[in-house]
Amino acid sequence: MKNFLEVKKYRLKCISPVHIGSGVVLQPFEYLYDYANFMLYVPNREKWMLLLDKHNLTDKFMQFLASNTDKIRRAEDSGKINIYSWLIKNDVSPKEISSVAERIIEVSPEYGRATLNAVNMGVQEANGNLYIPGSSIKGMFRTGILFATLLNDEKLVNNFSKKLSYAMNGRDRFERKKLLSNLGSEIEKEILRKLKYDEKESAMNDVMRGIKVSD
Repeated sequence: MKNFLEVKKYRLKCISPVHIGSGVVLQPFEYLYDYANFMLYVPNREKWMLLLDKHNLTDKFMQFLASNTDKIRRAEDSGKINIYSWLIKNDVSPKEISSVAERIIEVSPEYGRATLNAVNMGVQEANGNLYIPGSSIKGMFRTGILFATLLNDEKLVNNFSKKLSYAMNGRDRFERKKLLSNLGSEIEKEILRKLKYDEKESAMNDVMRGIKVSD
């Protein structure tokens, strides 16, 4: 059977910061932040426990967490905890601290704070390298097609502009969120669901179903 798929390979260049979340969120007591050098260390749990044991800090660390329970529970205060600084005060060297890291993340100097809040981790390969899943790349194409279509269709823009204005004037943020979500679905339906596979105008009629993107 003749292959009906046209296959192309592309190399993409990111021209702005990109973050694809993995769903993993690290709290301030789950990472070590060296604010003087703008480095964040995600410790290996086994190595971390061995480091505490080596310096007889296991009980002291538990006491440290217990004494900061209120800060840990309050999201606005949890970022005030800095375990890296606590380790330094307890005579653990920077070299030892970095040695327990299973992942090291550079923090932008522009952030300029001595503490961080919760850290949303990005999708990564087994070797720790960050990557962008094919599904996210396809979503980028989808957004680009929608934007380009609206940019060049004044009639569509005028139609949806009125609906956007109505959605933005919803009674509260919950209604606004619902109206904006419905509007987004309506725009996608109008622009992308042009095929005739399903009379119910379902996703089966979406022109993007013929595009497959692998990472």
